[in-house]
Amino acid sequence: MGRLRLRLSILAKCSEREPASNGGHDRNFHASTPEMPMTDLFKPLTLAAAIAIGLFFAAPAAAQTRAVPVRNVDEPGRNPYQGWVSFDASRASGDGFFCQLPPNPPVCNAIYATVPAGKRLVVENITGTITVVAPNFPGVVQLQTGNPFTHLVTVPTFLMPGDVGNGRLQYGVNAQIKNYVEAGSFPTIQISAFFAPGSLAFGQLSISGYLVDAR
Repeated sequence: MGRLRLRLSILAKCSEREPASNGGHDRNFHASTPEMPMTDLFKPLTLAAAIAIGLFFAAPAAAQTRAVPVRNVDEPGRNPYQGWVSFDASRASGDGFFCQLPPNPPVCNAIYATVPAGKRLVVENITGTITVVAPNFPGVVQLQTGNPFTHLVTVPTFLMPGDVGNGRLQYGVNAQIKNYVEAGSFPTIQISAFFAPGSLAFGQLSISGYLVDAR
């Protein structure tokens, strides 16, 4: 009798585990996939975004580390060149000039500093005044180079108002140009006057520009 009761009890428990009519699933057994937390779903996206951002900022940083510094060697203010010469046509020579005396035609030459080795002079401006004995007037004003001699450009002059005294007239020079003088050579300005010997009196002329590396 005791064994029968034990068997009935076992059969009752087994019947409770038999598949149910709704699809044959156990009432006490649920075979389902464990749910993944939302934070785990975003982990791959967060990692991809971090990699993309890192690549975005790493490229400019790498470019900056590879940048080559550039120096503007043609900057006018870096290597300026300036010269000023005052001439007196009644003298054969002086500081930075020489002239032809009568009875030769009235001609003077203003001479400026030699261009250093490895450099090239860029001439940008010529300014000054030339005084002549009236009614004469200046001839052509020429920018030249010496060693060897080369004519570069003819510079215009203009009559300034009024008489400067002793029957003399003053002409102005104000020219913006772009000419070049090579290393070892030097710029000169030649001044003349028409017509008679002694018609050129005196004057002062300045030249300005800058030096660049000659390559």
